[in-house]
Amino acid sequence: MVQKNWVVMIHDAAYDAKRIVHELRKQNFPIYHITRTINFFDKTLNIGLKIIRAKGALYHVNVALQDAFITLFTKKILGKAPVIVHCRGSDLRTDLNKWQFRSIVKFNVKMADQVFVADLDTLERAKELNPTAVWIPISVDLDVFFPKDDPPSNGNILKLFYPNIITEDIRGSLSFLKAFNIFVKEYENVVLHIIKYGADLNYAMQLCKKAGTLNKQVKFIPPIPHEYIVDTYRNHDLTIGVFKSGIVPTVGLESWAVKRPILNYIDPKLYPNFEYISARTIDEIVEALHKLTDIKTRRRLADAGYNYVTQYHDVKKIAKKIKKYYLYLLEKN
Repeated sequence: MVQKNWVVMIHDAAYDAKRIVHELRKQNFPIYHITRTINFFDKTLNIGLKIIRAKGALYHVNVALQDAFITLFTKKILGKAPVIVHCRGSDLRTDLNKWQFRSIVKFNVKMADQVFVADLDTLERAKELNPTAVWIPISVDLDVFFPKDDPPSNGNILKLFYPNIITEDIRGSLSFLKAFNIFVKEYENVVLHIIKYGADLNYAMQLCKKAGTLNKQVKFIPPIPHEYIVDTYRNHDLTIGVFKSGIVPTVGLESWAVKRPILNYIDPKLYPNFEYISARTIDEIVEALHKLTDIKTRRRLADAGYNYVTQYHDVKKIAKKIKKYYLYLLEKN
């Protein structure tokens, strides 16, 4: 049960909501966080009951799917409370194009009193459905993710870290591995650590086994709790991102925050005015990996990425921006 004058945050996305809630609580702002897991019962009946029982003055729900629908129906349509729908990328980028999700995503975005989008590539699509849509950058806690003075001491070995879920259709994981297996034929002093998780994990392991890199240059490692991942970024020379959407994911932003460069497909229309290496095709990824063997290049790109993150993605700045929208909606209603 939540007090009536509170904001209720619902669900999460890559720990972003958790960071925002934590920052606002440090300011003694009244906000309560309803979370769930990916367990079927928890993301259906259980979360539904939690939302129905919650009593707040304003609701901020993450991802424009079932949680948002339940919140809008019970709290806005029946309860007459304002609702913010926070689109998290895949809901507008891919789910909107799938017949089984299209109607619910459109309904949720159109019905919201305010729409936030986490990724710039989805902003125009959101505005077509709801003119209130604004970009709220993914937050990074710079008190946790910060650079240390010295670069990693890996000798002559170039250490790469792939922290993403292994999927080809959304992240281009298999395309990257094909490129990496070509790259190691010309540059042997490299090791790639990949989080052992994702729909295409078996395909990824088969690719590496066939190329002769499995358990040699490519090592699959267990998932790392988020509170420990900062040291994993620091202990590697380069973080591998995604090669589909053109957006820098959370892992890329966190890597930049500790001054480690990333390899990612980056849409120049969305990320102007600073230096990075972008790659999308297998040939482009191979070429980019060769460029990133140069330590001066890595340091220069790390500095540029760090400056970008501190300017746009500091959780303190994001929380302050969100708080203004909360206060406006609370006063308006």
